[in-house]
Amino acid sequence: MFCGLVYAKGLSLTKAIAPPKISPLIYKGIKFVVPNTVKEVGYVQAWDVATGQKVWEKKVYRVIIMPFSEDSQYVFIISLSIEDGKLVVVNENGREYKIDIPKAILKN
Repeated sequence: MFCGLVYAKGLSLTKAIAPPKISPLIYKGIKFVVPNTVKEVGYVQAWDVATGQKVWEKKVYRVIIMPFSEDSQYVFIISLSIEDGKLVVVNENGREYKIDIPKAILKN
């Protein structure tokens, strides 16, 4: 029976949908990036445009993954924007997060 469960789980993995690709957002000399990988679900990174160095990373929300469940548990970021100087992140569930950007990383 266990082998059947492992085999069935392997089949469900082939149906996984790729995480959405989010275009980088550049604001005041900083490029905000959403990795959208299974290991980095809910993360936003900030990279200095001039130096190419990562200057900040934020885990916006946490996703609890249950073992032996479908891949649809992953909730990826689908939108990234700036509103009133804050980073606005929207995930696949429609949840919106407004994040204060550390002033120390901004260039202008």
